[in-house]
Amino acid sequence: MSDKHVRLAVIGAGAMGQNHIRFIQEEEGSELVAIADAFEGAKKIAEVANVPFYQDPAKMMDEIKPDGVLIVTPNNLHLPLAREAIKRGIPALVEKPISDDLEDAQKFAQEARDAKVPVLVGQHRRYNPFVNKA
Repeated sequence: MSDKHVRLAVIGAGAMGQNHIRFIQEEEGSELVAIADAFEGAKKIAEVANVPFYQDPAKMMDEIKPDGVLIVTPNNLHLPLAREAIKRGIPALVEKPISDDLEDAQKFAQEARDAKVPVLVGQHRRYNPFVNKA
């Protein structure tokens, strides 16, 4: 087994963000390296996780240079933050919905393809047999 860990940062430390933080910490092979959230009160979550806290996600990406980011913010921030990630060549998992604007989502998909940066939209329940009973 490799000792290399995937260095991940979470942007958005609300309820779902905290789930992602826990999953990263529990997953062998992954390492939580930073948390960003506009709300200063989220700093406590980063302190408990023993990682740096940022209120500015772009600054966090520039300074920490994570292997990937999980974007778990209010919906209207998904695409702007995902664009900041791909601009830096950082793969992103973006919680659903990626956007409320289909044209902008399609434009973003092309931007990510052109930049050759992987982006995944969080659809974790799509294949959950307990949720999607046939």
